[in-house]
Amino acid sequence: MRADAKRHREDLIEAARRVFARDGLHAPLQAVVDEARLGRGTLYRHFRDRETLLVAVLEQELSKLSEFLEEWRDQPAFFRDFIRLQGLIASIYSPTMQAMQTMRQERVAELLLSLNRKVEKLYIEVVARAIRSGEVHPSFTITDLKLVVRMLVGASTSRECTPEKAIELATDIILDGVRPR
Repeated sequence: MRADAKRHREDLIEAARRVFARDGLHAPLQAVVDEARLGRGTLYRHFRDRETLLVAVLEQELSKLSEFLEEWRDQPAFFRDFIRLQGLIASIYSPTMQAMQTMRQERVAELLLSLNRKVEKLYIEVVARAIRSGEVHPSFTITDLKLVVRMLVGASTSRECTPEKAIELATDIILDGVRPR
């Protein structure tokens, strides 16, 4: 891919991330084009439809989590920081994932399956690291981590405070429950 085409693709993904986070899953794709300051043809050269653009956004977020894992893996509060970050990302994109899973398009299901495999691999490493560091009980599993993320998504919908503050509070409560005693 040419350097300018690669830059345009990245610009579109970043613009879509901002637009979808701000305006929701059904925001007009023209808003993405406008945010990226590119033409509609450029959007469709890189992404044939909304779903492939959404998957690209989700893959970028997963890539950020992987980078976080690599950079912070030896920090004392690694697990806490990871689940907070994952909770924030999931609270934004969980509705997107759910909406995409209800679409009965085989291609979308295939894209999400690939994404889920990457998440699973990342979670295996996170759980193993958290157990080794003593941040969680040795019986903590990937299923537990998935449940923790769902709980954080639920907490982010609280009307009592901002999503960020709700995730922070919920993280404290959750970690108190999963620490070794």
